[in-house]
Amino acid sequence: MGYVRERLLHQLVQVDAACGFSRTDVDPVTAFDNLLGRTSTDASIPQQQEPSILALWDSLQSPIYQSASKDLGPADRATFEAEVDDDRNLPNVDEIRTQLKDVFRNLYQLDLDGMSHKTQLSTLSPIYPLAELALLSKAAAAIQAHLMQHLLTASTNLSPAISYWVEHEVSDLKSFYYFVQTLPSRGFHYAKFCWQFAKENTSSDIRPQFRLFYEKLTLGRPFSAAGRDRFKSPLKSLGLSLRAPPTIFELARREIALKRTKLEEAKQLQTACLGLLAAEGSINGWKGRISTADQRILEEDAENIRRNLIRSLKISLGIMDALQSPEADRKTLESATFAEKLHASATNFDSLSIPEIYTKTYDMSSRITTVDAHLNGVRQSYGPPSRAVRYWFPIVASTLITYQLGSSLAIRWNDLVNWANNVRDTARDFALEWVVKPLQQVYATVRHRESRLALLGSESLSSDLESLERMVLEFARDHGVKDAAALSELSKQVERGDLSIVLQTYEGELKSPLKNVISGDLVRSFLIQIQKTKVDLELAMSALDKLLRSNELNFAMLAVIPTLVVVAFLTRQLRSLLNETKGMRRRNTYDMIRNSLREIERVLNRCDRSGHPPLPFKDRGLLLCELHLLRRCVPMLPQEKNYRTMFVQDLRELEGRDSVYTIRQRLGVVRRIWRTYPFCRIEPL
Repeated sequence: MGYVRERLLHQLVQVDAACGFSRTDVDPVTAFDNLLGRTSTDASIPQQQEPSILALWDSLQSPIYQSASKDLGPADRATFEAEVDDDRNLPNVDEIRTQLKDVFRNLYQLDLDGMSHKTQLSTLSPIYPLAELALLSKAAAAIQAHLMQHLLTASTNLSPAISYWVEHEVSDLKSFYYFVQTLPSRGFHYAKFCWQFAKENTSSDIRPQFRLFYEKLTLGRPFSAAGRDRFKSPLKSLGLSLRAPPTIFELARREIALKRTKLEEAKQLQTACLGLLAAEGSINGWKGRISTADQRILEEDAENIRRNLIRSLKISLGIMDALQSPEADRKTLESATFAEKLHASATNFDSLSIPEIYTKTYDMSSRITTVDAHLNGVRQSYGPPSRAVRYWFPIVASTLITYQLGSSLAIRWNDLVNWANNVRDTARDFALEWVVKPLQQVYATVRHRESRLALLGSESLSSDLESLERMVLEFARDHGVKDAAALSELSKQVERGDLSIVLQTYEGELKSPLKNVISGDLVRSFLIQIQKTKVDLELAMSALDKLLRSNELNFAMLAVIPTLVVVAFLTRQLRSLLNETKGMRRRNTYDMIRNSLREIERVLNRCDRSGHPPLPFKDRGLLLCELHLLRRCVPMLPQEKNYRTMFVQDLRELEGRDSVYTIRQRLGVVRRIWRTYPFCRIEPL
């Protein structure tokens, strides 16, 4: 909930509490009696007045104000404290104007549209003064809330525009770029002037007047006659000039300085009006419960309410007059004493009757719709150029560059398509071969589906070993070994890898190799040794298989980890690139918070004098503008440690009235903000 809506909520709650609408222990009939002086069942009420009474009673309890003034329960208060600053839920001005028009017609049989304020109003007497003052107070508070919201938004939007011109004024490059940006409009206006001058003058008059062309070209449209006199040399009035004609850089800088000055003057006026409206424009007088027991006290309360309402209307209408006055008549309003003068003259409407207050409130509701247009007109006239003016040069340059690149790309289109296909295939193969398949292998290894690194089958070694054993036993039988015990011992030796009987025969056969190759056992013993070598090789391979099986998961992880590291690095870089915008936005928000806190502290230090003086209207308006910027930053604050709720509570203390918080107390709140929240502290470079 923003400052404007909180302020309106406080005023509406005061009015409802005084009338008895917000109290659960008050009978509606009693509230009706207190406001209208009679009950709906009273027989003394003429029948022709019943519609007017009902219209007034229904307007006092209208949903237009109930939506903005509903009480916050304990369960919802924390939610509202952390709510985003949003004042768009203010009562609708058109509905308020229609409601005032209907009530006035029913009560006084007159129409507010087109009605002169001087005719018949002074002779009219209020029919139900207390009820009408309550309705007018609610309507005036709602319309004033819209006026304050317009002022707050417009003043806040002027700060970036002023900063924009300050940056361009101190930089030669930006000043020149501003001249380039506005070159088409300058050329158009200069050509238009030349055309009008050529039509109005003969050819013989053009050459002597060429100096006028130059002055029009250089000074440009934003400089009026008064603006040119501002930069004119004092010696020029005597026909002497010691200065050379200004260059385009100087002229651009002068125009920038003029626009910055105009925006600063407009901001001073708007902040002074905002501070006056916030400090003295509230609808006071509705304090406590209205008592109808004593007629004298009731009349005093009603008179006090009427005077406060008149003062508030005077301030609001005076601000509207100042904001909607022509620029030529605004010089007297831009002085620092405008708000003080308006505040001093806020009691000139003391003689207004309640019917005349209707007309003032209705007039204010009609004019509030045009205030925003006048406020935006200042920024449109002297603010930064439009996007089309600022970016036409980059757009034209990028269009030409894009055209040239497009022509080059059209020639090499087939190469680009092939390159894109190669990149796509490479990325796909990398993902499949180095990411997906290794992960699938790791999954299969963990699930023990099969051995991926086995070099031999499970039955290969046993079959080769049995074959070697049979070959050795047959060789021994052929050489005279018939004993079963000897053959059994020989079988055990073969299992241990001992082929002594074969090697002894092989050694003897080598003595006559040629003979034994043909008729001996040389070839047979040689083949048995080859089988033995095969068995030894399979034993070594079996041991290697056991080693690989015991470390199969390690090998699979080693194969996939480098790829995962590369993918994780690329993913992290891409994520940081995508989050760079969000991080930059958050850093900009924190910079905005620190800058606003600095400006708030400067304003408070400037006003911190001896005693406890109230804030000047202009400084109070500046303070509210900076606090409005801080409320906009609340959604970007961290959600941990209840930072948002505490930050909004601190802002409310800074927004408080001078009677509640002194300047020293506000400075203490600013120091508490600096030391409490980590996002307010500047990170070391």
